[in-house]
Amino acid sequence: MTKQIRFAALGLLCILLTGCLNFSDPPKVGIVDVDRVLRESRAAHAATRHLEAVRQRLDAGWSELQKTYAAAPPKEREQALVQGLRALRRQMALEEAAARQVVVNHMLAETARWRESYKAQMVLARNGLLDAAPGMDITGTIMEGMNLHEPAFAALPTVHIEGGDSATGKKPAAPAPSGKQRPPAEATPGSKKK
Repeated sequence: MTKQIRFAALGLLCILLTGCLNFSDPPKVGIVDVDRVLRESRAAHAATRHLEAVRQRLDAGWSELQKTYAAAPPKEREQALVQGLRALRRQMALEEAAARQVVVNHMLAETARWRESYKAQMVLARNGLLDAAPGMDITGTIMEGMNLHEPAFAALPTVHIEGGDSATGKKPAAPAPSGKQRPPAEATPGSKKK
């Protein structure tokens, strides 16, 4: 809440200062509803689909981990499954943050294009404002511009399992063919993410 009040105060200060600089035209300001973009844009829907594919890949890794340690002694199996689950959950959290950042960067790039195109002085986030004229909201325009460009998400993670009786000779799952390659998500006891 305090962060939003500071952001609103900063935005108001910027508006007041630019208004006091004697521009020949009144300052041009756009407002974007970031929450709506993160919920309703095609990029947000693409992020949801990407995260579902990531979740399926990590779930497959979880199943493989369970199979790998099925014949292990109970204590070793429990330790491996707990550590593996932690690693997979950490990986999912990283994937969610990365997908969100892709959408945010996509929105910021389109916002910068709009600002340069319309010679606007600034674009503010709607959630930091107390009130604004309806004509200043450019969320729809930004989302339309975002729809013209597909966001690029990182390749799906691979799960590499070491240890256990059935793990000998297994190869990690192949990553999906797209964008950057990422290191495998480790799901083994004592191993660390690369």
